[in-house]
Amino acid sequence: MVDDWFARCQTLEEARLEYRRLCFSYHPDHGGSTELMQQINAAYARFRREFALRQARRAPRRSWQRPPRVRPEEMPPDDTPVPPVSPTRSTCAMREALRRQWQVTPWEALADGSLRRVLLGHSLILLRHTPPRAAPAWCVVCDQRFSPYVYMTRDEAEQAAFELLCQAVAHGQA
Repeated sequence: MVDDWFARCQTLEEARLEYRRLCFSYHPDHGGSTELMQQINAAYARFRREFALRQARRAPRRSWQRPPRVRPEEMPPDDTPVPPVSPTRSTCAMREALRRQWQVTPWEALADGSLRRVLLGHSLILLRHTPPRAAPAWCVVCDQRFSPYVYMTRDEAEQAAFELLCQAVAHGQA
C-alpha cells in the first residue's frame, strides 16, 4: 500500500488531477475497494489541509492598523447644506404636530390596491405587492423615493411611512 498518494504533487491542481485519476482506478464502482478509497480520500484531505497551511505560512502577515486621525482643522470643508432647524419647535413638537395631521388625513385607495396620502406637500404611497404563492408585502414610497425595506403588514408600512415623512419634514425636503 502507498502511504502518501499525493507525495509528488506540488500544487492543488496537480493534487486534484491525481485524485481524479486515483478515483477512476480505485473507486468501488470501478472495481476498487472501499478501504482503499477511504485511504485516498483521507490522504487528499490531508494534502489540501497541509497545502493551505503552507500557503498561509508563506503569505506575509498583515496586521490591521488604525487609519491616521484627522484633526477638525485639517478636514476639508463639507459642501453639503445643513438642514434648517427651527429654533422655536423641537423635533418632538414637530412629530406631535405631524402625528395629529396624520391621524385626521385619510388614505386614498388607488386602483391597484395601493394607498396614497399627501401631507404638507409630501406624497406617501403604500404599494401592496402580492406575489404568487406568497404572503402579500408592502413597500413604502415617500416623494418618489423607495424605502429600502419590505413590510409584511400594513401597520408596519404605515409606521415606516410616518418615519420617512418625519425625516423629509425635518430635513426640509419638498
